Amino acid sequence: MSECHPWLQSDISVGRFQTSRDLSLIDCSKDEYTPVTIDDSPKEKADPKFVEKAIWGQISQAFTEPVHRSDQTADYSATQVIAEYFKSKSFDGIKYKSAFGDGYNIALFDLDTAEMTHCYLFRAEKISYLFEAVEGANYSTPLGEYLDDPQAAEDFLKRIREVTQSNMNIKASDKNSDQT
Repeated sequence: MSECHPWLQSDISVGRFQTSRDLSLIDCSKDEYTPVTIDDSPKEKADPKFVEKAIWGQISQAFTEPVHRSDQTADYSATQVIAEYFKSKSFDGIKYKSAFGDGYNIALFDLDTAEMTHCYLFRAEKISYLFEAVEGANYSTPLGEYLDDPQAAEDFLKRIREVTQSNMNIKASDKNSDQT
């Protein structure tokens, strides 16, 4: 259900499907993304097993990347081309990792190969996120000052809040004295 990026209180329709025959899927979920870097030795880069692992890992990563409505078609056209290639080789679909958990997804090329047997409606009651600081990030204040230190940025914002609150208190006391 998380694959459809639900918002709080949104309704999500979930179907259970049964295939009409045995399907041949290309499994892009088992290979781990292995970045190839300049630090990799030339010998390692020439090793066919290393190259194959790196390529399948890149394909796996590409299919796992979530697509948003605002994304440009070019952002996911590479996976469309790869999927068309797999389809031309008589695969019925692709199995790929979920970007939102430990599960996986199956995309079928021909919707007639599966029939919906049940349909369920769920409501998103709670959505949870986990955030992690980005290493090496620089911070900028609303005034455009450049700060390398997150604590300095927090101190600056704290001072802005204090000044803003102080100004609000002054305006409130001016307003009260005007009324007397």
